[in-house]
Amino acid sequence: MNELFSLVNSTLNGEAIQTVSARELHEFLEVKSRFNDWIGNRIEEFEFIENQDFVTFTKNLVKGRPSTEYHISLDMAKELSMVERNEKGKQARLYFIECERKAKSAPMLPQSFSEALRLAADLQDQLALAAPKAAALDRISQADGDLCLTDAAKTLGMQPRRLTDWLSQHKWIYKRDGKGSWIGYQDKIQTGYLHHSEYRYFSKSQQVELLSTQVLVTPKGLARIARAIEEMAA
Repeated sequence: MNELFSLVNSTLNGEAIQTVSARELHEFLEVKSRFNDWIGNRIEEFEFIENQDFVTFTKNLVKGRPSTEYHISLDMAKELSMVERNEKGKQARLYFIECERKAKSAPMLPQSFSEALRLAADLQDQLALAAPKAAALDRISQADGDLCLTDAAKTLGMQPRRLTDWLSQHKWIYKRDGKGSWIGYQDKIQTGYLHHSEYRYFSKSQQVELLSTQVLVTPKGLARIARAIEEMAA
């Protein structure tokens, strides 16, 4: 595997884990906006938490003012790569997935045949669990624009009913008086996770054209849902 980034160990949540320079990732992804604007906006948009998803430190430059640097977890790096939706982002995300795989595959050697069998069985279970998540992330990275609830469910690899139940239970969407179309909660609309689209349709029973509202999931909302579901399942 060609080395795309320099990985360093940082302490997050009291644990030493592999991290990568956010500035290095920013340059690799060829992001048009300034680094400070990009990282600040991404942290706010996706609700990353300092000392849990990333750490900061001050770097003294030979010339100019000191700069604030960010070392981010590989999970955060994967998510930042995914939302760029370009070939560079896909390449970076696959690189970080491979780094995690190598880190997890370096452990202790089994001391007995029975232990080797148990480790093999555990690995098969882990791969079975990881496959749907990897496929879902691929579908999310390829999603184009806002999606209706049915298409959002397909992208996440879920049944539409399961997604609407989850969104309803976690106060993303609701129905007025329990009837009619789904409506997004105002806080989810303000954060850019959901928005409403109006469309006209012809009612055969009333023989008149009516106006209806449809709730749509934005790419930002889709990534947040996937992350929340994965955190709950962990």
